[in-house]
Amino acid sequence: MKPVSLLLSNFGPFVDEQIVRFDNLDEIFLISGPTGSGKTTIFDGMLYALYGSPAGTRGEQDIKSNFMGETGETEVVFEFSVKGVVYKVERKLTVRKNRKGHIVDEKSQAIYRKNKEQSVPVDETGTLTKLNEYISNILHLSKDEFSKIIILPQGEFQKFLEEESSGREKI
Repeated sequence: MKPVSLLLSNFGPFVDEQIVRFDNLDEIFLISGPTGSGKTTIFDGMLYALYGSPAGTRGEQDIKSNFMGETGETEVVFEFSVKGVVYKVERKLTVRKNRKGHIVDEKSQAIYRKNKEQSVPVDETGTLTKLNEYISNILHLSKDEFSKIIILPQGEFQKFLEEESSGREKI
C-alpha cells in the first residue's frame, strides 16, 4: 500500500479541512515534527479511514475535534494505491440534534475504485463490517496487523524491541 492523500476535517486537533499529500514524496518517507504537531493524528486518520477506528487507546469518541462545537461533521478521506489500483475511502461522523433536541451520531462510509475520469463505488461494501473486510482483503492486513507492522504506535516501539525473538517473529 502506498498512501496518496489524506483529508481530515474536524478530526482530532484539526479544525476545518486539512489535506496531507503523499503522492509527491519518495517511496520511503518520514513523518516527523515536535510533540503535539499532529503526527499521531495523521496515523489515526489513516486507521480510521481504513478500519473505522483510531489506533491504540484512543476511542471513536476521540476522533471528533473539540473545536467543532456541539454539532457538525467529522470526515476522513484517504486515497491509497495497491498494485497500481487507486482506492478512495470516505468515512463521516455527523453529529446533530434530533427533533427532541438530543445529540445523535450518524455514520457513513464508502470506498471507491478510481480511474482517470472518475471514482467508481465498490458495491459490495455497504455495511461497516463488509467495508472493513474488503479493505483487509485488499491490504492483506487486519487493523491489528496494520497497527503493528505499518504504524507501530508511540510507546509500542520499546515493547517491540524488548519482545522475545519469537514474539517479534510473530509480529
